Amino acid sequence: PADLGLLRWGYKKGREFARRMQVYRGEFVPDHPNFPEGSLAATGTSLNPVEVSSPDIRYSVEDNMVIDEANRKFG
Repeated sequence: PADLGLLRWGYKKGREFARRMQVYRGEFVPDHPNFPEGSLAATGTSLNPVEVSSPDIRYSVEDNMVIDEANRKFG
């Protein structure tokens, strides 16, 4: 679909926003794409929010393809 780029952007920004919230208590892994082992985007086990000034998660081209595939399957 033509809106995959927008959906990918929304996933990334939503994830960044959520992990900086004071109420953040970790990621619900089943709701995230299955990133390849060793990916910087892999879902973490941290139960605490990150600092607002923390760098954003870095996504590879392969990570982007995984996000796109997850968005295709979602609907």
